Parts: sequence; C-alpha cells; structure tokens
Amino acid sequence: MTEIVPADEAVHRVRFYSASGQLETLEADLVVDASGRGALTLALLDTLGWERPKMTKVGVDISTQPLLCRFPLNAIPDWKAVLTLPNPPALALNAVLLPIEGGR
Repeated sequence: MTEIVPADEAVHRVRFYSASGQLETLEADLVVDASGRGALTLALLDTLGWERPKMTKVGVDISTQPLLCRFPLNAIPDWKAVLTLPNPPALALNAVLLPIEGGR
C-alpha cells in the first residue's frame, strides 16, 4: 500500500502498486495500516489537516545473533524448543534454540 485515500473525512480507498508496477486504487470497507510505525496513517492525518497523536517512545534493549548449525544424523533432538531463564548464572548466555528444517 502506498497511500490511504481520504474521502469526506473517512477512508474508503487505498492506493498500491500491483505486481505489474501499475498504480491501482482499491475500494475498502476497512483499512488497516500495517506499514510500520503508522507512516501511512500519519500522512493521512497530515493530508486531512488533523493533529497527529502524541507519540510515546519505548526503548527495547534486545539484540539477536542468529546461528544455524546442523545436528549429526544420530543426534536429532526430540525437543521442540529450549529457552534460558531471564537471570542465568554469570557465565551462561541467554539463548533460544529451535529446531528447523534440514536437521538444523
């Protein structure tokens, strides 16, 4: 979706680029802005001349480092997931282990 189209202070259409690259308009009874950070909704509010809502920022201190490894064929785990506790011992690492396709 590239734009939420206002009509009489309501929303009934969205614009988007089709797979062929053509800009198209789609009629809608319900529009959900899933564009990330509400960018399309904020643009709509600006177009209508409406005030933007108060923004609250919440910091999240999370980092990830994905690692894929192959289990030996004779050691395929019979578990679905392994999770560590939020306060592991000082030398332990926090981790989530999930088996995926291909014995990894």
